[in-house]
Amino acid sequence: MLWHFFQFPLYGAALNLFLLPLLPYLLGSILLSLLFYSLVLLLPLPPLSFLASVFSGSGCFILFLWRKLCRLSLSLPFSLITLGRPRAERILLAYLLLFFLGFLRSLPEKSGGKGRRGKAPFRFGSVFSIRSIRSIRSLSSLLPASLPSPRAALRKLLSLLSLLFFFLLLLPERPKGLLISAIDVGQGDGFLLECKGKVMSVDCGSSSNERFGERVLEPFLLSKAVLTIDTALITHCDRDHLSGIEYLLSKSTQIRIRELILPAPAEEDPRYGILKRLAVRRGCRIRYLKNGDMLAFPSSLRCCYPENNEPIEEANSHSIGMLLAYGNFRMLFTGDMPEEAEKKLLKNLRAAGALCDIDILKAAHHGSKYSSSEELLDSLHPEYALLSYGRGNRYGHPHRETLSRLEERDILPLKTGELGEIQIQSDGKRFHILAPFAKG
Repeated sequence: MLWHFFQFPLYGAALNLFLLPLLPYLLGSILLSLLFYSLVLLLPLPPLSFLASVFSGSGCFILFLWRKLCRLSLSLPFSLITLGRPRAERILLAYLLLFFLGFLRSLPEKSGGKGRRGKAPFRFGSVFSIRSIRSIRSLSSLLPASLPSPRAALRKLLSLLSLLFFFLLLLPERPKGLLISAIDVGQGDGFLLECKGKVMSVDCGSSSNERFGERVLEPFLLSKAVLTIDTALITHCDRDHLSGIEYLLSKSTQIRIRELILPAPAEEDPRYGILKRLAVRRGCRIRYLKNGDMLAFPSSLRCCYPENNEPIEEANSHSIGMLLAYGNFRMLFTGDMPEEAEKKLLKNLRAAGALCDIDILKAAHHGSKYSSSEELLDSLHPEYALLSYGRGNRYGHPHRETLSRLEERDILPLKTGELGEIQIQSDGKRFHILAPFAKG
């Protein structure tokens, strides 16, 4: 259940005790209604039609009752316990513990020690009165007839420890250090940053999947047992960068967003109006980011573009440029910024004394030939370039010109269109890259 649905229905077992006994009646009503409706086709007699209606109606009533009770249980507090998707080895170990518990219960009972009943009370001369001795006898009758043997006590101890470890195995795992997940969004951008109990999203939208928020983003968050996004950063207002966050703000009942961060020009830009209204309705704080601003996240996050809140007509030129630093690890997020915006970003980094070699560049605009310019690549010397795009997209991303520029500089491309989800883990000293669901 946790592997596929990531949640455990707390009242499910109690509900099944009531609903499962109704299953034979449901199946019986279905079979009998089919039988009588078939007879009605051959012999259209009113009694047969009446019986068919009675049996089909009883089946519908049972289904109606099931639905009402299930919805009622979901409305109760703590109805769903979100534990995320356990790793396969944890599930295997949990099953082994269950088999071990069954083995312990199958062992025969053996009593140890000698019986207590009928044994004369211990006497201390004349210290106790006859009444005291009688009271001791009455108390001893309340004690068990025999003490458990060491073997039985050990079995109970092992059972308790096995149950404890079983539940510990199902608890959600939190990453050690920094974990960056490039979500397989299709044609779009979406990143989730987890560090020291804090969660931040960068963009999260798709133009190739209209139900991306419902079918991809929300299940992805639940699989990680993430119910609260501390900070949701939107680089600019294109749908392929914000559709998932818009869904969470408008329709999700399970995921909460505490703070929404937008580029500074969004403060007066009507294209961000719907997103801002949804955030206000959900009690989400809104903040606008410009060059020089820092974000309160366990890792250092420096905004290096846009420069101010002046209106910008072209949406891609709104894109927030953000330099992430975690120990010795460096990664630059660029949204969809074009080459002209990249030049301003480099100028701002030089002015702040923050220009440095980076480990990973999030290639702007899904690998468009109008981004990831030679000047940017030669100034930052990234080791990897992460390209987020959908396989077979109609825009031709990533463009050959961009891939050629990367190849000339020995920059290794990481493509979500080929690898699916990409995970980057760092302890601040070194980093490694995983593609757990590589498409081959």
